[in-house]
Amino acid sequence: MARSNSVVARIDIQDQPEVSDQDRARTQSLRDQIGSLLPETAVLHYRDLNTIMVLFPEQGQDQTKEFVQRIKSIGEAQKNSPLKLTVDAITLPQPRIGPDARGWLDRFADKAN
Repeated sequence: MARSNSVVARIDIQDQPEVSDQDRARTQSLRDQIGSLLPETAVLHYRDLNTIMVLFPEQGQDQTKEFVQRIKSIGEAQKNSPLKLTVDAITLPQPRIGPDARGWLDRFADKAN
C-alpha cells in the first residue's frame, strides 16, 4: 500500500496533562465524529487514545483535501477546550519511504508525540 496511489493521515487529539472526565468524554466524541466522516473504503486504526491513523486506498486529492478540511473545522471548534486537534496527510507513493514502509509509517505516526 505504501507504494500505491493512496493517502495516509494522522490525526492527533492532544490534551492538557490534567484532563477531567468531561474532557475524556469529549475526546471519545471527537474520535466518533472522525470515524463518521470516513468513507467505507478507508482503513481506520486507533494507534493510541490520542492518535488516529487513516489509510485512504486509491483516494483522490479532492476527497482527501475535503476530509482534512473537515477535521480542521472540528479542531477549530475546540478552541475553548483543553483539547487540540491536528491532522497531517501524505499522498503515497513517497520515494523517501524506500523498502522499510513499516518503519516509515511508525515514524510518521509518532511525529506528534
